[in-house]
Amino acid sequence: MRYHLVEKTDTGTVRKRNEDFLGKHRNKALDACLFCVADGMGGYGLGDVASRVVVEGIIDDFAETTKIDRPIKEWVIHLFNRAEDRLRSYRQENNITRFGTTLATVFFMKDVTVCANVGDTRIYSLDASSMIQESHDHTLVNQMLQAEQITMEEAHAHPNRHMLTLALTGERARIEPYISIWPFDPVRTYLIASDGLYNMVEESIITRTLTQNSPDQAADQLFSYALENGATDNVTFQIIKPLGD
Repeated sequence: MRYHLVEKTDTGTVRKRNEDFLGKHRNKALDACLFCVADGMGGYGLGDVASRVVVEGIIDDFAETTKIDRPIKEWVIHLFNRAEDRLRSYRQENNITRFGTTLATVFFMKDVTVCANVGDTRIYSLDASSMIQESHDHTLVNQMLQAEQITMEEAHAHPNRHMLTLALTGERARIEPYISIWPFDPVRTYLIASDGLYNMVEESIITRTLTQNSPDQAADQLFSYALENGATDNVTFQIIKPLGD
């Protein structure tokens, strides 16, 4: 399994700390690749630590896997719950009361692509002309949108638009990430992005930038757009183009 990856992470123009964390790993035994982005919850406490613990932990678990002995979906749920357990252990060992992070992952396996997330860090997939969100926003605003309680325009300006309904905090007995599984498609390009990118750059511009440029050029342009529009949050993203065998 080969791939082309471009990734960027930056504090932005307002925040003093970068509470996002990203990672990747190629598992030769499985002939599989993992890519992930976590966005630590700054208002919830020690977001930079939480995001790092979760990303490093899921990479370690993935790297140590030599055989998947259960259905793919159950295996991914197991990895996310291992991440939750790591946060719980770290929180208890260090006497931390408030702790949290999002997590979005893309796994390229031999025959399938698996997208999974908790929180509002997003996963998009693109073909030559369009972009689809493969993840699910675990936010109060998205919950209200699905219940048709507010419009899309109201959602963009809602005072609680950043409020999460699900995150990794080390406080839950079980985590149920949103998971989508698709046949592996080397034609599609994937974008994993914290809200510091997609809140600063409109989806139509992200789509146009990714479909009309190489991954390297697109990454530079997207980062520039985020900065030009204020970059009020940390900006972190990965652009991944699988190349097959």
